[in-house]
Amino acid sequence: AVGAGRCPVAFAAALLPVLSAFTQSNPAIVQECIGIVDILCYVEEFIEVNQQKEKENIGTQSSHDPPGAQLFCRPYPPSEKSAHVLNLAERRHVVSVLMGMVYTLLTINTAPLTSSDILPLLSFISVGLDAEWSCALLSRSPAETHSPHPRSGSRLERYYTTISAASVLLSLLRSRPVRPGLLISLEVACERHAGTDAVSGAS
Repeated sequence: AVGAGRCPVAFAAALLPVLSAFTQSNPAIVQECIGIVDILCYVEEFIEVNQQKEKENIGTQSSHDPPGAQLFCRPYPPSEKSAHVLNLAERRHVVSVLMGMVYTLLTINTAPLTSSDILPLLSFISVGLDAEWSCALLSRSPAETHSPHPRSGSRLERYYTTISAASVLLSLLRSRPVRPGLLISLEVACERHAGTDAVSGAS
């Protein structure tokens, strides 16, 4: 997979909408060729934030345009850096599209769900919660107590993305009619995930 910091702007602007639309029309093919695991692994790459690069990227959008109006737009001729590096707003947009694809694969596909379909999403949420818990413990140290913005950078992006993943799971549980195989596959996935955590803790 192409890393977020090296992802060409043209790919995100032109090909990602096509992939999203194809997921809507042919979810079974996308599930077979790409799958939820690969999509969530790709999401992970967009969570890491290089704050110095973000400062350098400020200016690719005009202050006179509404937020989001200039996503993936670059001045002409574009510099090599601006043509190959997504700014923070663009990465958040890409993450939203990818999470939408995950939701589509879990809801539109007519085949019964299995634990293998649910487990990647549960693991993604679990990793995000564990990371936030670890950061919260560190932020209670004397050096961080008076920080006005406890969440920033990669921590903030993971926080937002974990909320998005949890929203996908909640929407799946609330959807009616209930997706075939959802409840039993969720039960099995939770048991498998709990077993994995127990083995990790013992080691």
